[in-house]
Amino acid sequence: MIGSPVLDAGPVRGKLHSLMRVARPLAWFLLGHSLAMAQGLAWDIPQRGAITYQRKTETWQVSGPPTRMRVDWVVADADHGGAEWRYLACAQGKQPAGFEAPGFDDSAWPIGTSEFGDQVGTLGRERTAWKTNLLCIRRKVDFAQRKPRAILLRIDHDDGIKVWCNGTLVLENTGYGRGRNYILQGPQLAAFTQGENTIAVQCSQIGGAQYLDVAIGCIPTLPPGVKSPEDIQKVLNENREAGAQVYRDLFGSYRPPAMLLAGELDAAQQKIVPSPGDLREISWLAAMDLQRGTLGGMLNLDAKRLYRLGDIHLRGKVTATDATGWQTMEFAVKSDAELDPLGESDRFIKMHVQREVIYAFDGKLKIRRRLEIKDGKARVVECRTEMTGRISRGKDFKELAAELEQVESWQLATTHRNQDTAFKTRVSEALKK
Repeated sequence: MIGSPVLDAGPVRGKLHSLMRVARPLAWFLLGHSLAMAQGLAWDIPQRGAITYQRKTETWQVSGPPTRMRVDWVVADADHGGAEWRYLACAQGKQPAGFEAPGFDDSAWPIGTSEFGDQVGTLGRERTAWKTNLLCIRRKVDFAQRKPRAILLRIDHDDGIKVWCNGTLVLENTGYGRGRNYILQGPQLAAFTQGENTIAVQCSQIGGAQYLDVAIGCIPTLPPGVKSPEDIQKVLNENREAGAQVYRDLFGSYRPPAMLLAGELDAAQQKIVPSPGDLREISWLAAMDLQRGTLGGMLNLDAKRLYRLGDIHLRGKVTATDATGWQTMEFAVKSDAELDPLGESDRFIKMHVQREVIYAFDGKLKIRRRLEIKDGKARVVECRTEMTGRISRGKDFKELAAELEQVESWQLATTHRNQDTAFKTRVSEALKK
């Protein structure tokens, strides 16, 4: 046609390609986000009901910041997961002759994890039963190339105790109690060598409580002016008190029971709405979250207005469930630099909220849980959580105040329907406490 314009398709095609390059990733992102949001699971929980769990605290430690006197723990106690020992529970006077010697054959002895005691199943820290009036335990301990200035034995024992290293008696005490520190120097320290050592322990039972747990630590260097066991004990006490002060500042004497209420969940029945009371409940908040369902994905959670900690943010990921329903969750757990307004004015936050935030937390949380799915709804039937981190304070929260370590496990126990009698009884008992 005379006078009709001739269109050059090249530039138009180029612009279309450019738009597609931008639109395609965006479309995949939106699709993936929609799928992730759509595949969240709803809790299988009775309306107006509750689910209770058996909670076992394997490790719970708030320790003061390490000083110049560091303790390298080579054998852990029950508060830190316990340690494996060869053991023999027997009658008084029936211990094998020479069982403390390095060459003694203990291969027929069973292996048990500390703590040993007569309350296994009742006290969470006790893992191996001991009900006779004498217990002998042995294990190898590798000190590698360490040249310690002192050895620290932290022992829970009831009653009297004897400890040998490589056949040499290094400790004998007829007392009893928990958290007893024994500091070895001089001739006692000489029994410990670089590399592998044989440690043997004997504990007697003459009445009352019955338990044994042994932790072994090396102190590689001593601060100036710290020389004697009394000096070392003083520094240890200072460290312990520093951790105890942080504990008193952040954690109350009451802890909510391991119970999930239907009324705590959001409208989609996927996540807990109320913020946890303190750091101990962060693991519970994350472990009970079903927003990412069986396929997993990235997950961010918030805990608002924790006492003296302000707002805590969890950023992490959830794996897809395996064939048996197990799933792993991993998070970075960190205090938010600025508090979320939550409808409050800046003036109110500055005057009444920010001034109460005196600590910050920076740590990691790992959860291993098993889901049970029925009719499109799910339950967490068991899980294990591990959280570690640093608690700081001072200007810009740069001063290390304490270190936290928490390991807990939960097992689904009972289901309460529509506020049944058993549920109301538990509520009544809790209110009385």
